[in-house]
Amino acid sequence: MKICRWDGLPDARDPQTPHGKNCRVTLDEKNLAHFVERQLLRPRAPWAEWLGENLCLRLVQWYYKEIELTPELSDQLCQQFRQQIEAALSRPLVLIQELTVHQSVWTLVAPCGAVFHVQAQDKQLMLTNAYYLRRSLWTRPARRWRSAVQHLVWRYCELRELGGCLVLTPAASSNLRWVHLETWGFDTSGPVPIWRGRLGSWPAAEKLSSPEPLRRIKLRKRQWTLAPEWDDSEFGIRKPPNHI
Repeated sequence: MKICRWDGLPDARDPQTPHGKNCRVTLDEKNLAHFVERQLLRPRAPWAEWLGENLCLRLVQWYYKEIELTPELSDQLCQQFRQQIEAALSRPLVLIQELTVHQSVWTLVAPCGAVFHVQAQDKQLMLTNAYYLRRSLWTRPARRWRSAVQHLVWRYCELRELGGCLVLTPAASSNLRWVHLETWGFDTSGPVPIWRGRLGSWPAAEKLSSPEPLRRIKLRKRQWTLAPEWDDSEFGIRKPPNHI
């Protein structure tokens, strides 16, 4: 049973994306139940930051068959998921793994910091999973997507020596395709793309955290902790000089 159907999304397979062809992504009941069981119920996962506590609670109740999946509930879920998926495809932050000629898996990094998996088979695109990387949970909400990008780059790129330095470059013999290397932080000005980690700002991610003012560190004058008159020369410890 199809729960969500998102039309008009940028097709990551098009070389002109996000200004090329569009595609349709769907979410069925089986994959939604898998998401609730394996991810939504996971401790410390910050789904409520952008889904809302009420929606998360109602999805858990639906999973345990306490309530029905009403049209209002499914519309709210589809709207929140669409915002994240569309933002990831529009930036784009997509990694495509070619499994066969007609089958591939898309890995999307959303502005909320979650990683979405979309399975593509011929013209059918289906959302199969969404999760937070463990290392992303310990960073600010606005910077979680940067942590996810860094994790994927270190996982799927190869470390090689170039010009006397060790650099990260896309694997030459691989079935992975980084959609628009520049948006992933790669420098493509040279003969070999090199990951520099220079990621531009993402307004959709900045909305998740309020700006935190920088805390000023107050420097205190260092003082001697012992009384000036204290002296124990018989043990080899002398009174500190006056200038300390």
